[in-house]
Amino acid sequence: MTRNEEGVLSLIAINPFISQEEIAKEIGLSRSGVASIIRKLISEGHIEGRGYFISKPGYVSIIGGVNVDYIGRSHQKITDKNSNPGKIHTAIGGAGHNMSANLTKLHADNYFITVYGNDADGNQIIVDSKEHDIDMSYSQKIEDMSTSSYMYIEDYEGRRLLGVDDMEIYQYITSNFLNARCEIINHSDYCLVDTNLSKDCFKWLYNHLSIPLVVKTTTNLKNSTILSSQIKIDTLVTTEEEFVVLLNDSTNRPLTIKEGMKFLGAKGIETIILYDYLKGILCYVHSEGQF
Repeated sequence: MTRNEEGVLSLIAINPFISQEEIAKEIGLSRSGVASIIRKLISEGHIEGRGYFISKPGYVSIIGGVNVDYIGRSHQKITDKNSNPGKIHTAIGGAGHNMSANLTKLHADNYFITVYGNDADGNQIIVDSKEHDIDMSYSQKIEDMSTSSYMYIEDYEGRRLLGVDDMEIYQYITSNFLNARCEIINHSDYCLVDTNLSKDCFKWLYNHLSIPLVVKTTTNLKNSTILSSQIKIDTLVTTEEEFVVLLNDSTNRPLTIKEGMKFLGAKGIETIILYDYLKGILCYVHSEGQF
């Protein structure tokens, strides 16, 4: 590979949506020269498709939320309407981020696709992703929005008492946002998403994905976004509490947990996994009718 080819490839790795004009200006070539190099790199399998993405076999696409968590834990029993001595710390969280981070620890290649702001929290997320080898090449910085954040209070025993989230930035994950990344998503083995995505995004996923879709629920207020006249989910991972609320949103009939799993299975969810830290896991596979 020539020095110019290496230069083009490295710029595409940093920004897969960079234009040929931008590449030409960066490395001092003509646009036609860059186009010729890109055609050669595509023919040799180094990059794929019209969006220019680096080819790596056997990976997972993850689309969802990342936020900076602000956690305050009291040293003693909470006193209402008063200041409570305790400890405050921050952590990088979000369902999408956590799936990507854990798959990376398991040495499972993945791309984490999300949005973040041009602010201190956004910078913290990028630094953290580089430190932990989380690939955010296909994520997008939104200039005039705050990075998603979540603030909550715990009592001295670690029970979460109250939480407030600022996640307005996720409105920028749209069907157009996903369409621009369609090739990288459909070349993956699985697509993992959380319910920070809008109903329109789920409709796009149902209509455009050619790979299995795995959905992780987040909160009762957001989980109904998966409901549609046409559901196409390979695996739904949720809690018993969130599943009951989701079931109530989809039918007016009172159903038991197992009846509800069969009901949503018939709607288009092949496998439903309910987990509880104390009870364990209940799994239903619709095509086999087995629990």
